[in-house]
Amino acid sequence: GEDGARVLAAGSVLRGLTALNLCGNAVGDAGIRVLARSGSIAALGELDLGENAFGVEACVELVSRGALTSLTTLLVQENQLGDGGLEALLNADAARLPRLRFLDVSSSGLATTAASAILSRLAGLDLDGNSVAADGISTLIDTRALDGLAILGLAYTDVGDDGVRLLAGSSQLGSLRELRLSGNGVTARGARDLACDAQLIGLEYCSLAYNAIGDEGVIALAASPNMVGL
Repeated sequence: GEDGARVLAAGSVLRGLTALNLCGNAVGDAGIRVLARSGSIAALGELDLGENAFGVEACVELVSRGALTSLTTLLVQENQLGDGGLEALLNADAARLPRLRFLDVSSSGLATTAASAILSRLAGLDLDGNSVAADGISTLIDTRALDGLAILGLAYTDVGDDGVRLLAGSSQLGSLRELRLSGNGVTARGARDLACDAQLIGLEYCSLAYNAIGDEGVIALAASPNMVGL
């Protein structure tokens, strides 16, 4: 919790760390602010703060004041970022995260995606469990946020067949190796769109669990020359 964060911040142990996992420790808003203001986390390359019951304002302060210029991986999943949280987080001061390559904001109550230069630099983006929907996919495509991604998590995000069609027609998925689309109400139509997408030739993992693609969708994927890497 907050007291633990204060003890960490006051000591010397954080200063030499390159990876810190505090997932599920009830750090809360106050604890995140303590860490942000400590000056002790600047060397971190990986930071996992998932499931710690903090909101977007504390997360923004972490990015703005934490001097996280070495950070490559930021995990803030299952917190209370809320609607617009991704945009607020990334636009707080994107220049302070010059090396960020993987961002996990899964199950954080997001209802919109964001336009930010930092997204186009990512190799991995986890949006699982947020209300992205087809409109959110459109925003990601319009801002070229999918370019260069090797990992894209969109499980349980309400994207549906329309969102899958937008993805397949985007010409931005050539680097993708892992795509998660579980629980999105995808039917055979969506499966066919994926199967016909030549840019997915490098895909190594694709999750379509808990959808409704049926035999037709399975056959389309199995017969696709674009899915040979699965």
